[in-house]
Amino acid sequence: MELKQQAIKATVAVSSRVVVGMKNPVILLKISYIIGAILDTLVAVQMLFPDVLALTAGLGAFVPGPDYLYASYMSGIMMIGWTVLLIWGYMKPVERKDVLLITAFPVVVGLMISDILSTAAGFLPQLTAIVFLVSQIFLLILFTLSYVLNRPKTETK
Repeated sequence: MELKQQAIKATVAVSSRVVVGMKNPVILLKISYIIGAILDTLVAVQMLFPDVLALTAGLGAFVPGPDYLYASYMSGIMMIGWTVLLIWGYMKPVERKDVLLITAFPVVVGLMISDILSTAAGFLPQLTAIVFLVSQIFLLILFTLSYVLNRPKTETK
């Protein structure tokens, strides 16, 4: 329970820093890439180490079978790849801003759907799903806002 409260506090603290970035949209892009890479790394750790997932998601005595492990390991490797993609985007934030948009839609939206379905199936505790969904909604807003604020200005005649 304490870990979930810390996650919510961290999300609020980060969102207050994001407001500062709106004065300089490129800073907001960089913040988006950093936050995305950090959260992707945390999720990759959960995927690659089921004991960590059990501990952080409130799953209790979770004992995954080989089929779960196979899918989870594959997903964890893909998540590491996406983390590298976000770091790559950070290096040229404006030129690679599309990475944030395709991270928001379909990746973050897909993770949200996965969390909802996992909760409905009784696998993921509701409180855990709420914490995950709040952070995912934050990412959707952050990534979309970063993308929109960094679109080229069009001239009006």
